Amino acid sequence: MTEPGYTSGAFDSLRAVQQGLGILRDQDEWTANLAPDAPALIADQFHPHVWAAAAALWDTGQYRVAVGQAAVSLSAHIAKKAASPLSERELVAQVFSPGEPVPNQVRLHLAGDKSSKTWRSRQEGLHLLAQGAFAGIRNVATHTHDEWPEQVALEHLAVLSVVARWADETKVITGSEAPRQP
Repeated sequence: MTEPGYTSGAFDSLRAVQQGLGILRDQDEWTANLAPDAPALIADQFHPHVWAAAAALWDTGQYRVAVGQAAVSLSAHIAKKAASPLSERELVAQVFSPGEPVPNQVRLHLAGDKSSKTWRSRQEGLHLLAQGAFAGIRNVATHTHDEWPEQVALEHLAVLSVVARWADETKVITGSEAPRQP
């Protein structure tokens, strides 16, 4: 593409402008056709409790803080469902435990046959993933000060979103009432 000049006349200038407009028009097509053929995460499709908490800070570039807020929101979501005063790692360690609840305690269990290996695997996966998310994502987001790259933060939000979606699949299981004292 040549630059328009004062001595080359209107035709050359018009041709340069048309070329420039053509390049701009075709940029989206080039991007679509030349982009890697890989799936992409769409942040606003993450679980609503995760993305809504992170979105307000995301555009400011404070990715670490946004992820921390998403974890706090997730903890509140789970605590509300379980009607538990606990939060974060202690909360998920208790409520997602595969064991039956003791009296006056609540568990959040996935649906299915509790005697099957599949149910046990899913419940243990939720239990361990949730604890890992709060220990390795929320705590790090809260207790460090270095900013995270956007990709790392997106991956952390994806983990929190998986925990949130699995938590939504659970049913509240309560322990029997504690025995009364005579």
